[in-house]
Amino acid sequence: MIEDSGEPLNPLRGYMLCLQDLPEEGHLVIVQDDCIVSRNFVPALELIAAANPDNLVSLFLSKTPRRTHNMALLRHGRSRYVTTHQQDLVHVVGILWPVHKAREFRDWVAGNPLKIRGDQLTTSDDAVLTRWMQLTGQTIRVTVPSIVQHPDDVPSIVNQTKVSGGLDTGRTAAFWIGDGDPLDLDWSC
Repeated sequence: MIEDSGEPLNPLRGYMLCLQDLPEEGHLVIVQDDCIVSRNFVPALELIAAANPDNLVSLFLSKTPRRTHNMALLRHGRSRYVTTHQQDLVHVVGILWPVHKAREFRDWVAGNPLKIRGDQLTTSDDAVLTRWMQLTGQTIRVTVPSIVQHPDDVPSIVNQTKVSGGLDTGRTAAFWIGDGDPLDLDWSC
């Protein structure tokens, strides 16, 4: 049970708790508690993991990282994956981790101050994962279509768009599989 200390919730702390007591090998998946997963999610993860033994795989492509999104548009239907552009934010709505990469990330976070710009500290799990990718040269692949959806009607963080009554479509998945079955797709390419 997490007790309320009166301090603002640190999303990175929760993420790092998921990376404790890791198994010796294999993959693990971390999904945010307010996301929707596709049908046949677990069997699809097994296929995706087999095709990506050494790369993190984001199961969610937001409409906002323009470079990665544009590459997905170009390659849609020809490949199940695009590589995250080094200048795009990696959203952690759903990430499939090879265990050895999860250890690398956990150890890197423990040894590096969480500074993104100048002296500004961040606890944004998206920003920290993106920074790790950039500074350590990680390759992060993204599934096309997305097999995790982040619905806009149940936000985990209330933002100004929500307050004004609008929809924040950047928080939803591009190429969401919807009612489709991921097992009908070839995840080996």
